[in-house]
Amino acid sequence: MVWQKQFTGFSTEENKRQGLADHRFALTPAQYVRIAWKYWDSACATGLEGSSVSLAQGCSARGTTAELQVYGTGYPLVVRLRSPLVDLGSDKIVNAIRFRADTPPGTRLEVRSRTGIELIHQVAYHDKNGKEVTQKRWEKLVPSFRGPVDTTAAAGRHRSPWSPPYLLSGEVFQSPSPRRYLELEARLISATPG
Repeated sequence: MVWQKQFTGFSTEENKRQGLADHRFALTPAQYVRIAWKYWDSACATGLEGSSVSLAQGCSARGTTAELQVYGTGYPLVVRLRSPLVDLGSDKIVNAIRFRADTPPGTRLEVRSRTGIELIHQVAYHDKNGKEVTQKRWEKLVPSFRGPVDTTAAAGRHRSPWSPPYLLSGEVFQSPSPRRYLELEARLISATPG
């Protein structure tokens, strides 16, 4: 991960009196927050010159964090909506993508496509507690300990990568065609938290 340092320094006197550490910084697009919390004993570095007390004695930094709260403002920067796998019935030639969107100011829409020529079925076996197990393990279970078997259809290995974004409705189709299977993705993107 590439981290951007937002705050480094000391608590304010008011925070110290309240037993808090309150660090504010400008709005920053982020998904993860890392907090490095430092404790130290300021008495260890002073008053020990010429003393028979060793530096190790009484110089331990201790503390616990009782509660940690991180607050953000606004909405997510990106919202991704992905279609299920669309079966066109047979290989079809797709000419263009048409779409309509009502987006608030400061928000843009990106639509992308990908196509494929094969479909694979993925089977997942579960025990009665919902834990996924192998087919061999599932078959060895007593019937009352068996859970559901879920089958999902997914695009096979011959699917194309996502196309460049279609920025305007009616643009020429940019994924390989003719193909039988199609997926679409729409992303709403905004740099403003409102």
